Amino acid sequence: MQKQIVHTPKVPPARVPLSQGIKAGEWVFASGQLGNDPKTGKLAEGGITAQTRQVCENLKAVLDAGGSSLANVVKVTIYMVDLSELMEMNEVFSEYFPTDPPARTTFECRGSSRTRGSRSKRSRSYSLDRCEGAAATEDYRLRTDD
Repeated sequence: MQKQIVHTPKVPPARVPLSQGIKAGEWVFASGQLGNDPKTGKLAEGGITAQTRQVCENLKAVLDAGGSSLANVVKVTIYMVDLSELMEMNEVFSEYFPTDPPARTTFECRGSSRTRGSRSKRSRSYSLDRCEGAAATEDYRLRTDD
């Protein structure tokens, strides 16, 4: 199976060595995103709602660059700093997945300064034993439209 790197200038650059996405066969694996605005490089202002929306927009851009879309997302894992914000995050999440949402697991993880105030972060690379570095993380596993 051939591996293709997915990249778009519509997403802020990562601060660590990673690909924004990888296309392998008919699957696209999207790396995580903080809720950073690509125009400013800073976290979207407005708390969990604005940051979740920005994360979804950033991931949507990566998926588009990989020839896929949010409609093809199969599995999402979310790590949140504070589960008391779950309802606000769910409202935004439902806007991006209005029907037939993907399978999903949500965890609460606290205690890292690496996210610099982020309330909403998506990543497929965090595991539970490293969740102190995540804010709200989604693991997008999806098929392309091919």
